[in-house]
Amino acid sequence: PLPLMSIAIYHVSNVINRRSMAVQREQSRLSTLAQESFSGIRVLKAYAKEATAEAHFREAAEDFRQRRLDQARVDSLFMPAIMLLIGVSTTLTIFIGGMKLIQGDPTVSVGNIAEFVIYVNMLTWPFASVGWVTSLVQQASASMERLNEFLETAPEVLSEGDGLKVVHGAITFQRVGFRYPDTGIQALEEVSFHVPAGGTLAVVGHTGSGKSTIADLIARQFDVTEGEVLIDGVPIRRIDLHTLRASLGYVPQDVFLFSDTIRANIAFSLDTDQVTRERVERAARTAQVHHNIVDFPKGYDTLLGERGITLSGGQKQRVSIARAIAGDPRILVF
Repeated sequence: PLPLMSIAIYHVSNVINRRSMAVQREQSRLSTLAQESFSGIRVLKAYAKEATAEAHFREAAEDFRQRRLDQARVDSLFMPAIMLLIGVSTTLTIFIGGMKLIQGDPTVSVGNIAEFVIYVNMLTWPFASVGWVTSLVQQASASMERLNEFLETAPEVLSEGDGLKVVHGAITFQRVGFRYPDTGIQALEEVSFHVPAGGTLAVVGHTGSGKSTIADLIARQFDVTEGEVLIDGVPIRRIDLHTLRASLGYVPQDVFLFSDTIRANIAFSLDTDQVTRERVERAARTAQVHHNIVDFPKGYDTLLGERGITLSGGQKQRVSIARAIAGDPRILVF
């Protein structure tokens, strides 16, 4: 039976791997649901959907519990099965050896039987440990596969070769078109304009007209599908990506603030040695949010909640603008 154990370990390992992957997926779903429920707790309360959210969470938790039980059943049977095969090996050794001894086979003695039993017992722990380690490896392998899905994702936007290291701020769109790769939606088509360094351009339009897409293309969050974006007359792809973004003050439509102090959020665009009280407050005054901040009991040291939840919508927007201004960017987009 010991050779059969290798085959059994191989097949059971595959089962453990599949069930571990299922557990990881359900755990991810459960964690995402919990995170979204806590982040959107105000919306849930506003629409009186607490019971619905609780029902969804219970359903996800039950699915996760079932997957864990499926995995636990395999794990609980794995080691006993291995020990059973080892016990069968010992029993067969004694039985076959005993039968030959009773039949008077001169090639078998009591000592031979004892030797075989000792040898089988010596193999017990190695085979048992192989089964135990195999179970752990398969569970770890399933976890690593989930991590690799993230770690091995290649960035779609990269610097091309030795990019230019200086940005002055002139922006040119030459018949730019852009289609979102995931949805296929044509966001921009034949867009052309020029903004000299130090100049200003206001883009207005109805919802979905591509205003945010233009900002994303300037920050090179995406590459254009048609036409060309030029910075200082140079194709944006030939500019070092770090240099481009370090020269850019970007205020996204979906404002994100960190769970830190207001001062730290505004100073986020600065290097550590550049952070000064005067610079942070100057940026806040420019963004017309200084008077709101000083009214807080702790002023600039006020600790914000997740995504700046303790601030109003307008205050969050202005703190985000102050963060962009603080770095004295060559290009300011908001």
